[in-house]
Formats: sequence, C-alpha cells, structure tokens
Amino acid sequence: MMTRMIFASLAALAATAGAQSDLLTLQSGERIVARYEQKAAPMKPYVKELFSPSGVNVTVDSPPDHFHHHGLMFAIGAGDVDFWTEKPFEKNGREVPRAGSAKISAKKISQTLDWNGPNGTPLIVENREVHLQSAQPGGPNILTWRTRLEPAGKESVKLWGRHYFGIGMRFPADMDAKAKFILPAGSSTGRVVRSDETLRAADWCAATGEIDGKPVTVAMWDAPQNPRRAVWFTMTKPFSYLSATLNLETEPLDLKPGETLPLRYGVAVFDGTADAAQIEKARASWLAAEGISKAKETEK
Repeated sequence: MMTRMIFASLAALAATAGAQSDLLTLQSGERIVARYEQKAAPMKPYVKELFSPSGVNVTVDSPPDHFHHHGLMFAIGAGDVDFWTEKPFEKNGREVPRAGSAKISAKKISQTLDWNGPNGTPLIVENREVHLQSAQPGGPNILTWRTRLEPAGKESVKLWGRHYFGIGMRFPADMDAKAKFILPAGSSTGRVVRSDETLRAADWCAATGEIDGKPVTVAMWDAPQNPRRAVWFTMTKPFSYLSATLNLETEPLDLKPGETLPLRYGVAVFDGTADAAQIEKARASWLAAEGISKAKETEK
C-alpha cells in the first residue's frame, strides 16, 4: 500500500512538472513578475500570469465563458484568418513558435512565431520579446512587450481586426463589473461600441479594482513611435477587459513585402490604487529605460 502511494505521489509530481515545463518565468531578484507560456497553447503563446509586487496575479487564463482569453496576449486578423478567436480550431489561425527560437534570461524572453493559417501556411512572421524593467523599491512591476510583424511570403498581407483586437488582458472575476478605468486628464470621451464597451485614444489607460480583497492597478501604454498608436478598448460587463487596439476595425493595414510593423507596449502592475500622477511617473520611467523620446506625443 505504501509503495503504491509513493509511486502515485511521484507520478503526480512528474505530471505537475510536465504541465509546468512550458512556462518560462520572469523575475526581478527573488520576485516572480510573470510566467510566459512559450508554446501555442493551444493556439498562441502568451503571458499566462502577471503579478503585482506583493504577488497578486492580475490575469485569468482561458475562462469558461471565453476559452480564447489568455492572460496578456497579442492577436489580430491577417489575410482572411482570425488569430484572436480559437474555436473551432480548424478554422482559425495559430501563432506557432519556431523550434529552438525561444531564448530566456531572468528578465527577458524572445522567440520567433509563424502565424499560420488553418492549412498551415504562414501568413506573418513575428519576432517577439517580453522583458522586465528593473523594479524600483516601492514601485510597480513593469513589463515591456515588443512585437515586429512582417509578411511571411512575397505578397502583401492585409491586417484587420475587430474593435478589441490587439494586445489585451482579461482580469480575474473579482474585477468583473467593478473595475474602474482611468485615462489621462483631457482624454476624449471616445466611442461606445455596445453596452459599456468603449474605444478611446490616449497615451495610457489603467484599470483599478480588488482581487482577493487586495486593491491593484494595472496600467498599459504604447510607445509614441509606434506606427499605429493605441486606441484603448475597455469593458466591465459581463467581464473586465483592457486592450490596446490598432484601430484595424476601421483602418485595416496592408503590410507589404519588405515592410515591418514594429510595436512596443508597457504594462505596469501596482499594489493599491494608483492615481494618474503615479501612472505618469511609471510611464516616464519606462520611456527613459527603453530609450524612447516623447517627441511624437503631440502627433496622437
């Protein structure tokens, strides 16, 4: 009996280790900041978990109501293929990591992805990097997401989207119908798409709320030099979601051979309810660390 229990325990441990083997961990010192799913699980790699400095996970992965919502993820449409939606699997696209392309250090992950259509034909090549900014004592955890897209073949590829396509994150159920979104003072009221789903252009957008009884703030921003500046999609009902869209719903983009679309975003996770001044300070720190000028702010 004891022998069977020991073997069962070892089998359980082995299964757990196997289940976790595809997760790459980014950390600052002893502090775990994010866990990245490096394989197409099932259709794309993504940041599975993203933590506040005190260890609160601010994302949810593949909830029952929307199987295709994965932590912090990036997806759009390309050609006639939808890379955001996943079911039915045989009709949608997959972001497939190239074998051996993933590189990791404690603070940076990079990999090359082939965006394949349902028939396996690559439409786009993406070079992706996710890295951490050195955390300041008492400050937020700050993550950078860099993506560079280019056509996989010798033909132009039309990039398109629905009003929520882009880099987005689904918040835990504790924030459903309770999250509050804030933007810089003077931001436009934007456009209501349906219910409380809103699109607004601004330099940054943040969500505040409580998870497991602990207040947190999650802020996102884009680099001023991005060829397409962010239009922020926000919603709270029936669930809370935030994404930086490329406005591809109304302005699709033809990506020509030899052209690239470079994009860079910052995500900051605070313990507590951060105000606009704290978010602006974190963003300024990120811009400086990334070597980014604010020269194009006025062009928004």
